[in-house]
Amino acid sequence: MPQFKLSTLFVALLSGVLAGTVISATLNVGDSFKGEIFVHGTDVVEFEGLAGELISVSVKPMKKQSLVPIVSIKDPEGATIATATATKKKVSLKKVELPVPGMYQIHVTGDSSTHGTYTLTTKGKLSKTITKVKNDSFVDVEDEPFQETPFQAKSSVPDRKDPEVEKFYELSGTISTPKKSDAIAFNPVIYDPKLEPLGLTGFIEKTKKGEFKIKKMPLPDLGDYILSIENSGLSGVINTNLSIKKPKLKKQVFEKDL
Repeated sequence: MPQFKLSTLFVALLSGVLAGTVISATLNVGDSFKGEIFVHGTDVVEFEGLAGELISVSVKPMKKQSLVPIVSIKDPEGATIATATATKKKVSLKKVELPVPGMYQIHVTGDSSTHGTYTLTTKGKLSKTITKVKNDSFVDVEDEPFQETPFQAKSSVPDRKDPEVEKFYELSGTISTPKKSDAIAFNPVIYDPKLEPLGLTGFIEKTKKGEFKIKKMPLPDLGDYILSIENSGLSGVINTNLSIKKPKLKKQVFEKDL
């Protein structure tokens, strides 16, 4: 089975009729999916999410179906953070805020053993706390010689137009010090979610003014990153401004292969 990484929805479809069989497909956030719930069956859709991201899910039975859908979102630990049952066939969860970065699940089932085909749609919105990160903290030459700025990203995914090409979340930004600050920004290091340092060659440069500029650095994995700045001067403020941009991906419609 092919393995796919971040910023995708991963659909693991489990049916009571197809006990022990897993049918899989991948969806990017914003894609649609046409599936079918059997008696006592459940479809489970996994997706990567970031803390503060807003996720909306809608399930609509197709015409002349008995299905009264129930939809739930579970966090990476398996706890339900939102659930709803259809009152007039269609059911929606709107702008559910995700608490932590990780792999989430959407569960779709039928109320009172109802069953039938349906269309699942998903939408996601990244808050400004994710896409724009600012840190103007004071660094003390003795007690706090480093400034650390956390930020998030999802994993890379293959470009559907060219599977050999990866699409990444990208990091851009600046690191500087105010004129009245005695701090000197030095030796920036970016740690990935596994706390391994990333190579910055080709993505960061130091300007004549002593500032650092980061431009379109690809972020390969899901989770929390840390930008660490060393202070080689005296105590003072370091200004860090980061922008995290998600990749542009074409929306598609997928169907469950029964």
